[in-house]
Amino acid sequence: MDLTEEQTVLLNCVLYDPTLDGFEGLTLWEWAKRILARKSWYPSNIPPEQQYGVDGNQRSGGMTFEEMQNVAKTILADPALYSLRIANVTPRPTTSNKDGWHPVPNNATFTAPGTIIVAYMGTGGGDEWYDNGQGGYSGTTDTPDQKNALIYFNQMMALYGQGCPTVITTGHSKGGNLATYVAILSGGVVTHSYNVDGQGFSYEFMLKYRDLIDQALRDGVLTTYACAMDFVNILFAAIMGQTFYTQAPDPPPDDVTLYHSPYSMLEVGPDGKLHLRPPAEQDPAITAADSFIDYVQKFMSPDNFQLLCQMAVGLAGGELSIDDIFHPPSNWVEIIAKLIGAGVSSSIEVLQLVASWFDEPYDGLIIELCTLLEAFLSVGGIGPDAEDGLKTLLKQLFPGMAKLVDPIWWIVTKTLKDDGAPVPYSAIARDYSQSVYDELIKLVDAVVPVNPPTNNPAVVDGFKPQLGQDEEDREQYYWLCIKLGQVTRQQIDRIFTDVREEDSLHASSMSPLTQGMETTLLNLKLFLSGFGG
Repeated sequence: MDLTEEQTVLLNCVLYDPTLDGFEGLTLWEWAKRILARKSWYPSNIPPEQQYGVDGNQRSGGMTFEEMQNVAKTILADPALYSLRIANVTPRPTTSNKDGWHPVPNNATFTAPGTIIVAYMGTGGGDEWYDNGQGGYSGTTDTPDQKNALIYFNQMMALYGQGCPTVITTGHSKGGNLATYVAILSGGVVTHSYNVDGQGFSYEFMLKYRDLIDQALRDGVLTTYACAMDFVNILFAAIMGQTFYTQAPDPPPDDVTLYHSPYSMLEVGPDGKLHLRPPAEQDPAITAADSFIDYVQKFMSPDNFQLLCQMAVGLAGGELSIDDIFHPPSNWVEIIAKLIGAGVSSSIEVLQLVASWFDEPYDGLIIELCTLLEAFLSVGGIGPDAEDGLKTLLKQLFPGMAKLVDPIWWIVTKTLKDDGAPVPYSAIARDYSQSVYDELIKLVDAVVPVNPPTNNPAVVDGFKPQLGQDEEDREQYYWLCIKLGQVTRQQIDRIFTDVREEDSLHASSMSPLTQGMETTLLNLKLFLSGFGG
């Protein structure tokens, strides 16, 4: 069997039952019946101090227990789902969050005749938050949790997957990332992988496993499902394959993080059962955030990008508070407002003032992040319709930093508003030395073949794919060239040639002036020596 989009989302909801390991060896029919017979997440004989996996709002995976019961009702109406056997449930070892909440992140395996489904729940515990951030660091290709996910997959295949023609991996959030990782590294063993709102990878991962990624994309193995307002699937470099978005809940939830729950993609129909929400396009604010995150991942210095990842997952996981690193005067909002109202001439002065209220090394991170945002906006990276939506999203995701959003936005856009012209990106020193050129060419040649076959249609900048005439194959090749290579060898040549020509012209124009200054200096020395004699 294969899974429909609706079945995939429902199965990923099931993973968030903190008592799922107690149903090992049973079917989803038996699981659903017992869930409907309960009044809360745990049976009445389990004391509160042992009821892990449910947060302070009595939610697991963003779902209330009543919503999980809706999942159970819907599964009982689907023979393909309720006949699945829960072959294995292995809770991942993890640590408690700072607030004491201890999640129970499940790895689970479901089986049917000829089918094995290996599934991974989303993030649980402080250590898993930091593993998420590590997955985007420069230089990191495989995180500890990703490696463990592959080990679990291989163990389940040995126990339950021998001879199965259908091998599926799936997961939500972090679990979606793990499912994609396993599918890629399985080298063709996984026949379908369904990522529900999972984050992406580092560029180093994409380069290291480019051949396996290419194979998985060409074989149509990878599929991504996401809510139109979800913000996790845009993190880091995405390998999404076919992608489908559903409409966001309406009215919107009070807590913006609930857009990330797999349940947000479902709604109760007239029949009382859950159905997938109608298809939609990704929200413009999320698209804008995706573009900016991609921009930051490409151009931010590695140390600051790692610090940014650590700060973000710390804030998201409750391990870090903005008050831990930001110590402004009590009237800092009024100070910024007065500076803005006074029409201060230099936005960098205000930026440096705000940065000075952050602890080291976050002060340097804030300056570089704002500089990158200014550069991103200067080239039209965010349309006016998406700008307000993005600011609202940032305030909702990080309530502790909400008061910072508008002042920082003013700082980075002030120069743009003053003269209306694009602001050249010059904050980071540009290095056009031969060594930099050689390294860029080496990276591009690792992705784009130097001597491609000559019997295929030309692609970007004159390169030709090593793939066949099939249009879908060529599209995947173009995707690899653009997403992994970023630029081609010829584009790099063009950039370096243009810069060197400009440097040469500048040097030529400066030569007469330099000679005149040297002559003047020599005459001045002669005059002074004569005067002294």
